[in-house]
Amino acid sequence: MSPTEIAGCVIAGDATFDVNGLLNELLDAVSDYEKAQMRIAPRTKGILSRDGTTQLHTRLYTTEKDASILGEQEMILLFHGGPGVPDYLEGLAALLIHFGIARAVLSFDQRGVGCSQPVKEKITMELLLEDVDSIREAYGLERVHVMGHSWGGLLAQLFAQTRPSRVASLVLLSPSTALEASEWSVMEAEVMQYNRQKAGLLRFAQMGLWSLFLH
Repeated sequence: MSPTEIAGCVIAGDATFDVNGLLNELLDAVSDYEKAQMRIAPRTKGILSRDGTTQLHTRLYTTEKDASILGEQEMILLFHGGPGVPDYLEGLAALLIHFGIARAVLSFDQRGVGCSQPVKEKITMELLLEDVDSIREAYGLERVHVMGHSWGGLLAQLFAQTRPSRVASLVLLSPSTALEASEWSVMEAEVMQYNRQKAGLLRFAQMGLWSLFLH
């Protein structure tokens, strides 16, 4: 199954929690978000990537005093969006723990982003996937429950596709997809047409000028 085919779907393996129930809980929690914010101080840890070029910054959220007692079935690994937006997942981690969906949530800054040491080498998808393996191994996780948002949803899909034996379950939140060039062109044309209809000719022209200016 390709990343495009599974985009927007929720895929559950032999998880100890109900993935559909997880999404329902998250939706119900939106109105009660303030209460769910427990301000769990994350435990940070630096992990050296397999290629030895990057110090990967990880954050472990849990209310357990002894994190070593946690099994892999009780932890969720988060993939942030962007690329380049790693620091917005604390609230989601708090919700997952607050509602008893997980006892621990692990997030990380992808290489070259946030607190993960920047690298001079070209960043490739394979390196990003190997970084996930480095983190998984460092925390002693044979298999992981994976949750990806936006760009992180695409990365999570590729991780599940290339390493299916390492994924216990997969949850995608508004994921990006690996579209073929022809599909991307069609989608881009449709978006442009929609914007022109909604904005009118003058405002559409202004949007184009602003786009050129920002680039």
